[in-house]
Amino acid sequence: MQDNYLGMLIKMKRLSNNWSQEDLCNGICAVSYLSKIEQCKVAASPEILDLLIKKLNIEVIDDPEVVEPGKQLVNRLYDAIFLCNFKERDSLYNELTESYAELINTPLMIDIMVIRSYKLKTVDPVLTEFQELFNDRQLKLYLVASEQCSELIRRFPSAFASISCAQIQYRVGDYTKAIDNATAGYDMAARNGEVYIMLLAQSIIGTSYCCVSDYKSMLEHYAIAERIAKQLGAESAMSHVQYNIAASALASGDYEIAYDFFSKVSPSVMAYHKYAIACEKLGKIDEAKRLVDLAFEMPCKGEDEKLSHEMLEIVKYRLHNPEYLKHDQYGDMLLTTFERITEELPRGFALFHVPWVIEWYKAQRQYKQAFELMVEFTNIL
Repeated sequence: MQDNYLGMLIKMKRLSNNWSQEDLCNGICAVSYLSKIEQCKVAASPEILDLLIKKLNIEVIDDPEVVEPGKQLVNRLYDAIFLCNFKERDSLYNELTESYAELINTPLMIDIMVIRSYKLKTVDPVLTEFQELFNDRQLKLYLVASEQCSELIRRFPSAFASISCAQIQYRVGDYTKAIDNATAGYDMAARNGEVYIMLLAQSIIGTSYCCVSDYKSMLEHYAIAERIAKQLGAESAMSHVQYNIAASALASGDYEIAYDFFSKVSPSVMAYHKYAIACEKLGKIDEAKRLVDLAFEMPCKGEDEKLSHEMLEIVKYRLHNPEYLKHDQYGDMLLTTFERITEELPRGFALFHVPWVIEWYKAQRQYKQAFELMVEFTNIL
């Protein structure tokens, strides 16, 4: 059989050119034969492969001076991914991205496509057709990217599989399953000395308890996460824990505690967003306005800039319009943004904004809508 990646490479390039199989194989081979080549089901002759590749203007690279360093990079990246060492993972992924145009035409093509799908949390349709060609580590990442949790745990029972499923379940708001899988992942990681997975597991458990308003359990697990983070020197993880503790205090009405926490949390768009709300609740309006202005000037690292700015605009509107509940413009902004938050972000973001939506509905005497929202987010009752 030919190298697996060549069939995929030919098919990808053909599709990107918007060519049919007939367009490509005309004068070279039969359509049925091309189909088998693209499915990697036949060991095509070097002559035919060469003609197809030349027609598609593909520069196939098999130079060891290019492939070997690429292979080492890919191997290190897999290790960082499976150990959940996110700092190293992201650094190596950036290196891979810089070499993407060159390495995608090498035997590393499948690895690169699978890793890219995992990182972007979306599966390239071409990959789906080639699952039977994957090795174990390629299949693991494909199952994560395609959110096939049951199959991932069945095929590859491990701390990585459990914590990956916990992350997926957290994102969709299934906090009970997220806690169960994160707990299982933590136990397996502790036995194997996989400390970054242990840190991630405790963070997910704490955040999931936060989203169901079990603040006592949240603090217990965040305390464990913070101890691990300190020992690892994982500053971003410590900031994440502190941010969520502060956000939970804000959501539960402990505004002074939230204000104190946010004054120490690493600056970010969302940190300043909630810091400003704490100021708003404490009547520190000028300080809140200043924080919102600063937030608008900050880069949105790992965040949707448009949606982040929409959330800031809502706070800004309240700060500059004390009678905001009488303004239809405010209601339109709030409901539109809340709909986007509900559709695009983890459920905890929506839960945080529910009190303002209910406040708006009640001000408009839309009591049915307020009640239905309270029922939907039952953990605020």
